[in-house]
Amino acid sequence: MTEQLLEFLNTNYVLIARWGGITIFIIGFVYQIWLKWAMRRPTAYMLKKIGRVSPLGYRVVTEFFRTLITNIALQFFIVRREPLRWFMHFFIFLGGVVFVFFHAFPLMFGYSEWDLFISALNPTTWVYHYLFLGVILAGVVIAALRRVYRSEAPEELDRYNLLPIILITIILASGLIAAIVLQELYQIAGWTAWELECFKILHLVAAYTTLAVFPFTKFFHFFLRWIAIPVNLYLSYEPMEPQRLCKNCGRAFASEARMQELTSIVGELSEGWLLQYCPECRRIINAKLDRAAPSVTRPQAT
Repeated sequence: MTEQLLEFLNTNYVLIARWGGITIFIIGFVYQIWLKWAMRRPTAYMLKKIGRVSPLGYRVVTEFFRTLITNIALQFFIVRREPLRWFMHFFIFLGGVVFVFFHAFPLMFGYSEWDLFISALNPTTWVYHYLFLGVILAGVVIAALRRVYRSEAPEELDRYNLLPIILITIILASGLIAAIVLQELYQIAGWTAWELECFKILHLVAAYTTLAVFPFTKFFHFFLRWIAIPVNLYLSYEPMEPQRLCKNCGRAFASEARMQELTSIVGELSEGWLLQYCPECRRIINAKLDRAAPSVTRPQAT
């Protein structure tokens, strides 16, 4: 038994290290984002309410699946901004999901469906084939066209928007070519795998360059998008709590529990007194103060 274990460790140390790193990342991420968020007030109070047997339980379940489908899977919140942007995001997202589940994950578990994945002659794999190749390429093309032909393109053609598109295109093309030509079943006549090693190197360089220059906010967005589920659960429950009324117009604009927590955090700052007003009145007050004479002193926190 000991010899078999040592042999397994010697032959699978890379796989063990990979899954060890993934496990550590997941534990740290869940603790940092979910558990620390869940232990805060009034989030903890909301989660405590959810655990009780009450009519709220059905609402929580429906809100959870509604957010999971519309906000994360279908990303309908982007449609309100611009339909073309939604097509771009959704196509790239869908292509990435297909690639991860039918190539990346199988490789991590020690087997691959790549031979079937790239075989257009096999009628059982045309869904994977065209979903990945067609959809993700369509998303990249839409992204490139938006940058070139939109009226505000000169303002957006910077390295934080255009460079990721170029790098994703290089990663996609070089990765596909490298994965195909490095297999004996798909050799190009007169070429050998080592002669096409440049595509593998190009793929690695493009991937690491993307990780190095990709904006942190866009990269971290892949993980933070899931927080939309508990946030929407909290927002769906918040109207059921006592509401704070605006000191100016008298309208309810947030739960009293949330505003008390906010006041305890920023209430001692010079702008803390604005928490007594709704966002609309707050903007009006700020505009009036900005137009006032420089000698006018803003009220202090109370």
